[in-house]
Amino acid sequence: MRFNLLPLKAKLEITTGRAYDWTDIARATGLHQNTLYHMVGNKNRRVDLGTLEKLLDFFRAEGLLIEIGDLFAVSLGNGEPT
Repeated sequence: MRFNLLPLKAKLEITTGRAYDWTDIARATGLHQNTLYHMVGNKNRRVDLGTLEKLLDFFRAEGLLIEIGDLFAVSLGNGEPT
């Protein structure tokens, strides 16, 4: 299982026509930049539920109506995400 933040950020940028950087997202969510960078690089082994809630709230507030499962990509066993 991996975090799906890069594709979600790209989809958000297409949807809104606005560029976002991780610093902006960290500021908007109240999360530390390193938290986001670790998630993007899939270096986390676990994540706080509050962190997931903040990300979900951020994407929804920006107009990307996602569900909690959209924050993740699940590999098929061959390393390819579904």
